[in-house]
Amino acid sequence: VAGGLVGAAMGLGVAGVIPLLIERLFPGAPAMGWDPLPALQGVAAGAAVTLLFTLPPLLGLRGVRPNLIFRREMAESAPPRRRRAQLLAAAAILAGVGLLAVWLVEGSPRHALRLGLYFTVGLAVGLAALAGIARLMLAALRALLRRARLPLALRHGFANLYRPGNHATAVLVALGVGVMFILTVFLLERALAAQMAANAPRGMPNVFLLDVPAPDRAEVVELAGRQPGVEQPPELMSAVAMRLVSVDGVTVKELGLERRGRRYLRTRTVTWMAAKPPDLLLMRGAWWEASPPPEGPRISVEEDAAGILGVKPGSVMVWDAWGRKVEARVAAVHRSEGARMSSRFEFIFSPGALEEMPAVYYGAMRVRPSDVPALQRVMYDRYPTVTVVNVADVLAVVQQVVDQVAVLYRFLSLFTVLAGAVILASSVAGTRFRRIREVAVLKALGATRRRVAEIFTVEFLLLGAVAGVMGSLLAMGFTAAVLKGLLEVPYRPDLLPAAVAVVLTALMAIVTGWLASWRILGRRPLEVLREE
Repeated sequence: VAGGLVGAAMGLGVAGVIPLLIERLFPGAPAMGWDPLPALQGVAAGAAVTLLFTLPPLLGLRGVRPNLIFRREMAESAPPRRRRAQLLAAAAILAGVGLLAVWLVEGSPRHALRLGLYFTVGLAVGLAALAGIARLMLAALRALLRRARLPLALRHGFANLYRPGNHATAVLVALGVGVMFILTVFLLERALAAQMAANAPRGMPNVFLLDVPAPDRAEVVELAGRQPGVEQPPELMSAVAMRLVSVDGVTVKELGLERRGRRYLRTRTVTWMAAKPPDLLLMRGAWWEASPPPEGPRISVEEDAAGILGVKPGSVMVWDAWGRKVEARVAAVHRSEGARMSSRFEFIFSPGALEEMPAVYYGAMRVRPSDVPALQRVMYDRYPTVTVVNVADVLAVVQQVVDQVAVLYRFLSLFTVLAGAVILASSVAGTRFRRIREVAVLKALGATRRRVAEIFTVEFLLLGAVAGVMGSLLAMGFTAAVLKGLLEVPYRPDLLPAAVAVVLTALMAIVTGWLASWRILGRRPLEVLREE
């Protein structure tokens, strides 16, 4: 209970730092004050969790005979009922943690019970999967140890992973979870940044002009083009509201668009272009060469819309605009990037097809970010109905918020890595007597202090490296699942961050292990052996 109270008090201290971090990262965040109820809940949860997780070792002590302790023979005993006691303790831990989750969840009792059940099942499955992976990796290392002829330091370092009471599986799970959390956030942020860079290449427009009046479009282009900081002159695109009537003689209502293509039953916004935009990729068909085409109106259809409507090059589409019918033959099926102005339009007509129809014009241009406010003031003074959208500032704000959330998440994930380091130090301290005897025997057989240090370093290095590999593999798997399943973003394995995570985890394991065991090397073999 005392340990749980101390841990909860430390958690409250950390929780006091988090509001300061939030206020620092998020300007204008609401002020956070002291709330005694969450503090009491944290203290009670810390004490309860500590009591639950002390059940396995306390139940294991029941089967240890006193004469084994008095003889200083620390070999682990395995009473017949110990496996059963461990299973009962694991069930009690899961049930207790589930009840704590139900208690801490806000809402109706049914909602709390459902979330508590999900949390308990997810915790059990996740820990079982991580423990299984850790055991498989340890088994692979043992197979390598048996078959390969390794140097002395490597052979003893590998063998130390299987020392009784070493808790290698628990150390690997704890360190691997921390690496998985931090690396998953980093890989997601890196993949999304790469996707944004791919969809927003260098030189793309960062300022858009909306609702440009048709009579004033030439003056608007001339005024915007001569403002300071303009790197790319404005390019206007027209937009006409039209309704699709039929495709190849079949009316829209007969196409069965009630599910996927319901939007094509309503008015759509179309445009016309003479030359093919550079960001537009033709999937089928060909672009019109003459402007206007001598064979009559032509239209290019976006790939997804073509699939829903069942059109292909050669299909005939009939449109209605303000009582005027326009019949156009499909010339091409295209695909465009989401960050381009042309991607706003699924249907692009050839010039001359939409003449003398009411149109609204949109413009896109590139301006130095520092000169955009001046452009907005000039345009508002001359044309107050024209809206100037500064996309660069919007993207900068979004990126800033994403970076701040990532920093906060990494800060919280560091505590998971710290927990793994504490477990590693506890495992080293728990096997202190075994390590002292091992060092004494090795020194008596002629091993130098340097050789013993190499053996311990190999052991700590293997623990950290295996945990890093396990966490990196899980992080790449979760990243691929989130990007493909939720965000529909292509995933490419990024091995460099994973390699860096493995190296840093191995270094942390070496430092933590030596901080807990460096005094062992100073013991003399004779005084240790006399105590046996």
